[in-house]
Amino acid sequence: MSAPLNSSHPAALVSGMLLHVSYVERFVPNFQNSVEKFILEAEASLTEAISSLQAAKNSLHLIGPLSGMPGTLLSAQVRHSGLVMGHRQLESSAEISREAIESLKTAVSLISSRWGEAEDGNPLRAP
Repeated sequence: MSAPLNSSHPAALVSGMLLHVSYVERFVPNFQNSVEKFILEAEASLTEAISSLQAAKNSLHLIGPLSGMPGTLLSAQVRHSGLVMGHRQLESSAEISREAIESLKTAVSLISSRWGEAEDGNPLRAP
């Protein structure tokens, strides 16, 4: 006759450990993949935002051969089109940066919800 399974019975402990291992094997890779996905999205967005900022600096003639005093030799129409293009690129960079921040917030939220937060707000507590 088999003994009843309770939390102090060795079979229950082994069963519980197997359930825990199975849970960790399934959950941790998914968790890591999710966090990694959001971090990589943020990184890609920030790279794109930096490129857009560089383009804005070029359009606004803040860098390059037409920056500074030589830039004053540009016609009003060219300066205006540079301002319009630079403004659009800055807006684009700001929007892309907001998307990156949202991805980072999601990654932080996933980590915080998984491990909780210590009293000082740091996600240090183990599950």
